[in-house]
Amino acid sequence: MKNKPITPIAIIGSIIMVVTAVLFFTLTRRPTDVQWISFIFLLLAEGIAIGGSIALSKYAGHTEKTMIIAGVSALIWIYTGISMLISLIFITGAFRSVKAIVNFQLIILAIAAIIALLLITATKSVSEKNKATLQAVAQIKQIQDDVFMLMSDERNKAHKGKLEKIYEAIRYCDNATYAPADDKIALKVMELETALQEVDSNDESKVEGLLNEILLLTKKRTLEVQNMKAGGI
Repeated sequence: MKNKPITPIAIIGSIIMVVTAVLFFTLTRRPTDVQWISFIFLLLAEGIAIGGSIALSKYAGHTEKTMIIAGVSALIWIYTGISMLISLIFITGAFRSVKAIVNFQLIILAIAAIIALLLITATKSVSEKNKATLQAVAQIKQIQDDVFMLMSDERNKAHKGKLEKIYEAIRYCDNATYAPADDKIALKVMELETALQEVDSNDESKVEGLLNEILLLTKKRTLEVQNMKAGGI
């Protein structure tokens, strides 16, 4: 099994942690308990910053995760800055309470973790909503294109009037919202396309029936979207 190459972030992070350790042992020849605890939390903050940066860099190419990456990255560095500042204050000897340093550090760590969880949850919810919207738009656009092709075909000029009505209804509908009728419309348009291609068939009633059904479904879709939006207010 091949070892994965060490990233520049890991190398830089390791150097920073080593320098931190050297400075600590150089400046505090006889560390107190508070200074030891502060030093541990200082290294922990640096480790979280380095590890978090490495983890987030793996998702840098995922456009749909951009908001999560930006939010969590900012949160990590804010936490790291506050945690390191508190540790440095205690290392200098300004405060000598082990309980105080532990409580401060655990509180800000817990707050950062809770905010990160809420941020990821909220961002995923928005992402899923945007994804659903894009899928709804794509489906309606495909239906619109299919109807336009049927309407533009000279062989279907006998049905051009109703095809134009269907096309206009789909073109100006609220395409940013998925409605149950969307799938039915797509299915009926496919059936209509097949029926219109059956040149050997003299049964126009099937085509007329499908045209009328699609027109009715477009009206039904409008009502479904209105009801969904009314219920969401």
